[in-house]
Amino acid sequence: MAADRRSSWLKGVLDLLVLSCPTGGESYGYEIAKALAGAGLGEIKGGTLYPVLNRLEEAGLVEAEFRAAERGPGRRYYRLTGPGREHLAAEGAAWSEFHRAVRTQLHAGEQHHDHRRLLRGVDGALRAADVPEEQIDRTTAELRGHLAETGTAPEEEFGPAARFAARLGGLAPAPGEPDGAAEHWTWTADLFNDRRMLAVHGDQGWEVERLDAVGRFVCRRVPGPRSPGSTGAR
Repeated sequence: MAADRRSSWLKGVLDLLVLSCPTGGESYGYEIAKALAGAGLGEIKGGTLYPVLNRLEEAGLVEAEFRAAERGPGRRYYRLTGPGREHLAAEGAAWSEFHRAVRTQLHAGEQHHDHRRLLRGVDGALRAADVPEEQIDRTTAELRGHLAETGTAPEEEFGPAARFAARLGGLAPAPGEPDGAAEHWTWTADLFNDRRMLAVHGDQGWEVERLDAVGRFVCRRVPGPRSPGSTGAR
């Protein structure tokens, strides 16, 4: 099956590949076949190669010269003509552009599959942790938009879905409570617990001063009474 697939791919570009071999001067059939095999294109048998060479010669893209050998059979040497070089340059550029389009589409398909897998994993992990439906929908929508905009590979940026979901919320433990007499407190939770913590401890007089280098909230307690419902976050 793999050999049949490779053979099918080669059919559309074999003439161009053969034409690319004598660019350094001249070459003969066996040498051309060896060069193509060395490039990773597999074995091109004589029954396939020589009809291509004859076709290129008839089109005026290569010229051939038979030379007798001192020992053994003679060889037919091929060299590019002026029109052959022009054809190689034009068709080579067109094939390269086509190849880029194929690679772009295949990469997009692979990314789409990876994106779907990450989104399903995050959705399932958050549901298993009883995160509210509205928060799950909002999180996956934002994540989907980010992936579509950046085109990044999900696992390279976020890691496995379950671990990423744990960082998002619902799975990470809430931070401990501040000491009653403390004036400063540094803590971190997750995307959803952060909102709860800011609300609860904002009512207790804590205000966020800044985020430290690892993303933790650095807070200080503000003296005096707090109005009901105020968060103190800024």
